[in-house]
Amino acid sequence: MTVRIQTEGRHRSADIHGAARRELIDSLRERRPQVRGLAGWSVLEAVPALLSGLIVARAVDDGFLAGRPATGLAWLAVLGLTVVLGAWGTRQTLARLADLVEPFRDDLVRRVVGSAVRRPVLTGRSGGSADVARLTQHVEIIREAYAAVLTAVQQFLVVAVSALIGLLTLAPALLPLVLPPLVAGMALFAVALPRLAGQQRAAIQGNGLRQQARLLVGRGGGAVRRLHGPVERGYIGGDRRRSKADIGVAGGDEDGSGGRAAGRLQLAAQR
Repeated sequence: MTVRIQTEGRHRSADIHGAARRELIDSLRERRPQVRGLAGWSVLEAVPALLSGLIVARAVDDGFLAGRPATGLAWLAVLGLTVVLGAWGTRQTLARLADLVEPFRDDLVRRVVGSAVRRPVLTGRSGGSADVARLTQHVEIIREAYAAVLTAVQQFLVVAVSALIGLLTLAPALLPLVLPPLVAGMALFAVALPRLAGQQRAAIQGNGLRQQARLLVGRGGGAVRRLHGPVERGYIGGDRRRSKADIGVAGGDEDGSGGRAAGRLQLAAQR
């Protein structure tokens, strides 16, 4: 039984990962002009990492060590120019990322609203607070995760590719020493990624369960408060005249039984 449950859990996790992967790829495929713009500005963002090693080497070798400080300063000025170009590329890259993320969020909102509108027609039941939670919080969580994935992949590609190209042009003999640790780190990250994604999904689902629990508690508390008045006045649980006698309103209540009855009623209402 336990093995079957674990197998079903793995199959379900694989299905979720496959659906998320397809959703990500399809969203990028539908916005190819924005993806091309992101790639183009990423090249400009990579200029400082791509040329910094070469420029510093020229400034040291051809300038300061050769007794030509003006040449060295000129190379350092070129390095400053590449930093400015990289900053401009970073700014434009963030704008291109927004062009990908915000339409994706709008598509999710349209899906949630469409599902909330169609469900009462097809099933006769409305999602209620669940639809509101999906629209207000879950969509934002998916949007942030989508933006985080795109940003992480883009930054990794920019830094890694530009650094490798710069190393290849400056000191190609060091490339065999750099590539194995880089490949090993990428492999470890790929192995750990499904577990990290599962923990993130469990945290999101736990947050949703906590919200549903708070809603149930709030509804239950409201129902108890609405019952408190009728119970206290004797409209629920028997004849009103008898209830008044039990709580000492219609009788003498010398032995305190009416007070005890009132206490029991109030305790039941609070529960």
